[in-house]
Amino acid sequence: MHLPAPATPSTNRAHSAFGVLSQCFAAALEAACGAPAAQFGQRIRTALNDAAVLAAHLPAEVLDGSETGYSRHVLAMDPAGRFAAAALVWRPGQHTAVHAHQTWCGYRVVKGVLSEDYFRWDKEAAQACLAETRQRGAGESSFVAAGFDGIHRLGNRSPHTAISFHVYGVHADDIATRVNRLVDTAAPLDMA
Repeated sequence: MHLPAPATPSTNRAHSAFGVLSQCFAAALEAACGAPAAQFGQRIRTALNDAAVLAAHLPAEVLDGSETGYSRHVLAMDPAGRFAAAALVWRPGQHTAVHAHQTWCGYRVVKGVLSEDYFRWDKEAAQACLAETRQRGAGESSFVAAGFDGIHRLGNRSPHTAISFHVYGVHADDIATRVNRLVDTAAPLDMA
């Protein structure tokens, strides 16, 4: 879902704020060109620091989330297709499947608490095994590069709705198909 076209001073401020966010990500990409992966990840996480103030500009229909699963709403995109930023709304009990990434991804929790399960890849068994779980509260961020070194599952184990802002290294049209790569796990997993 894209934000509605500017019509009121409030939506004009929202579009302006998301335009600034887009400029921050573009600047981070340009500054990190040719830099080591860790430096690139840190620049994306720093750009996400400014995203928290944007939560106040999200329309009510975005903040409600969906009963059928977490919802993703595109907020900003690079005209050259280098990245797309989205707000994800997580109602209690909603989570992703276990996945690796086909592209880099950074996110910041802006409301509530998310649980992030990390997995290690067992090459012989061709499966992922749970390694650890971290709770990420509002203000915390993470970055993962493409590949099997960043296998994880993100979800909301709390009784309250959570919101996170994500930026992916793909064109906005490719968020649904070119970000996550589902991964088999060694044992059934429970989000409870």
